[in-house]
Amino acid sequence: MGTLPRSRRLQMPLGAGILLALVLVVLLVPSVTASGTVSPRGSLSAPSAQSFQVGVLKLTDDSTLQYLKLGHVLSTLTDAALAGRSTGYQRTYQLSVTTALVVPLVSVTLVTSPLTVLGQPGQLPGGQDALPPFASWSFTILAQGQNDTANWTANAGTGQLYRSVPWQSGQFVITGRTTPVLSISVLPTLVGGQSAPASGFVANSIFSPSSGTANDPAFPGLAAATHPGIVRIGITSIGVSITWNVTNHSVSYKWVGFDRMVNFSESMGANIMLSLPAGSWGDGNTLPVGMPLDPTMPVTFYGTTGYFPTTVAYAKYVGALAQHVQSTKARVVYWNIGNEVPRVNVSEVASFIKVFNTALTAIHRYLPGALVGTDVMMDPKYLPQFAKGAPTTGFLSFHMYAVAGMCINNGVYCPPTGGNNGVPDPNLVDRSTEFGTMLAWEPPLSARSDWYNATGHWLPVIDSESGLNHEGGTLATASGTDPRIETLFGAQWLAGLYIDGTQEGVKGIVYYTLAGPETLNVTPTSAAGGWGFEMIRENASGPAILYAPYWAATMWGKAVPSQSPALITTGSVAALAEAQAYRTHAGVSVVAVNHVNATVKFTVSFPGASLSPSNLTLLDHRSYSETWNVATHQEVLGKSGVLSRVRTSNPVTFILQGYGVAVLTEVPSGTHAPARSVPALGALFDPSALCSAANTTHGSDATAPAGVAAPAFLEAARTPWTEGRVVAASRPSLAS
Repeated sequence: MGTLPRSRRLQMPLGAGILLALVLVVLLVPSVTASGTVSPRGSLSAPSAQSFQVGVLKLTDDSTLQYLKLGHVLSTLTDAALAGRSTGYQRTYQLSVTTALVVPLVSVTLVTSPLTVLGQPGQLPGGQDALPPFASWSFTILAQGQNDTANWTANAGTGQLYRSVPWQSGQFVITGRTTPVLSISVLPTLVGGQSAPASGFVANSIFSPSSGTANDPAFPGLAAATHPGIVRIGITSIGVSITWNVTNHSVSYKWVGFDRMVNFSESMGANIMLSLPAGSWGDGNTLPVGMPLDPTMPVTFYGTTGYFPTTVAYAKYVGALAQHVQSTKARVVYWNIGNEVPRVNVSEVASFIKVFNTALTAIHRYLPGALVGTDVMMDPKYLPQFAKGAPTTGFLSFHMYAVAGMCINNGVYCPPTGGNNGVPDPNLVDRSTEFGTMLAWEPPLSARSDWYNATGHWLPVIDSESGLNHEGGTLATASGTDPRIETLFGAQWLAGLYIDGTQEGVKGIVYYTLAGPETLNVTPTSAAGGWGFEMIRENASGPAILYAPYWAATMWGKAVPSQSPALITTGSVAALAEAQAYRTHAGVSVVAVNHVNATVKFTVSFPGASLSPSNLTLLDHRSYSETWNVATHQEVLGKSGVLSRVRTSNPVTFILQGYGVAVLTEVPSGTHAPARSVPALGALFDPSALCSAANTTHGSDATAPAGVAAPAFLEAARTPWTEGRVVAASRPSLAS
């Protein structure tokens, strides 16, 4: 796994006067629609779709074709494609055709799929790069050093290049160039009926001895810089001691760890999502030892059977916690019951509904306004049953893991190749919405609609656990995390999730997780970059390590306060790049994401708007570099930061390197027309949720009023635009 298949030999008999065709194919790529012609400069652009009749024999890359005479091999023709140097806009590879014996008068059709070769599917750690579509490329082809482009034809239907060649050795150097330009248009006064999800993180392990965060005075500031709207706390994962007295059937809590985590979350202005165990996986999983279980409510989990707690015992367990929250006035807004509770059949779901309703009643006894939900009600198989059995649920939530499986061959990590062997980059970015292809849940918009149809209530939807990793994370302990999770690819995935969450009406997106263990586990993926789930990792010998998703979260949290109204924004191209604008207290924030590993040029215009200097923040290869040495298990984080730029034009033009994220903030220099809403097909939330950003306090910095620039902003405006100026910290090599 992780490599292209070995060659297969095809034999063909000698036939006088017959034109023989050899098809040398790298890999088939998705069909595209393209247009163009061979240019006078000798470069080949993708033509419009056309019919293409290839020869009868088709061979994959590294295949051979044998020419037989009287049952003996007369000659063998072999192809090989080897990727070479690449930059943000140009990539090159060599196509070699070799034979020991020329066969006169015999021709073959040489076919290659350039984007597959240039994407390098076998490279570690991430496998094939996501690249711009075939239509945006032009190709120059040299044969033995001479320009051979005019002899080649591009096929838009297959994304292939082909030409007729004689049965003899030859070498072709194919150079592809792409400079896609995305023209984004923002209407600053038109609100589209959607709003920005709050960002947040799972706080498990924070302040634990293994994380190192308790000893880092800079950590609270690093966490606050993400401007979280939601912090998820697992009651059993933050050092809370809970015991069950088997004599008098009472529960006892030691609140020190819980209260510390509440203070930490509230100091950043975040609402709290409190996750409570419900014996989710049988035998009272993570509940206090000795707590009574109900044998009439079985839980089947991976071939084992256990039981949920009794409703009487669970009411005491949850009620004591709700009473403490009431007395301390902790800002616990969301109460999440259970974690990934199995749904095997309607009987098991019915048992969990009893446990859930018990918790809801116990919580509402002390906190009538609390929102109580769980992370499994969006399962399309059982959503109607949940809606009927628990109609007073306060919110819906789900866990979003984008990758299915992981490529492990004989205990060695290999690049993702599809299916259970991991999802390659192009497949991860080639979707109209991140949530439309979720593996286990109904997409948010349709789930909300179905719940409303069943109950008459619109509920907020929370993405309560997200990570670019294997679905459910079940391989993480044994095999490690996906090596892309901490990279720029992981950052653009997260930024795209924020935008897609806006479009799907998601109220909040919670990343798993902010800070993990200081000591890394050795797994098959750790040597290739699979360090863990965390955005931040403490470093005993220096400053904390800040991975690329951390910067994406800080850029979003600072520029886009929770529930900022989304503005009408046009120009995004699926699987290439996207942008979304929001109305904020200071003006307009535009989040742009480059989903391909090639440079994309953005032009962002604001029709009819008069704008002051634009503050532009960039996260790409110019500000962040992370490499690893498989042999020595060494991580090298060379640069970790963002670039800050100032532009004054309208439209604003900037380039974003591969897998990059940009945030553009525009401050109106004059008086804008008041924002007006465009009717949408069904409000995503109650009208109160689409409040003016001027009334939003969470996530805002001290910013001058519209039309008045702060002194620091004026100073930044004098800084000239200089591409490549890096404002980032250099990190030492760290053993993994």
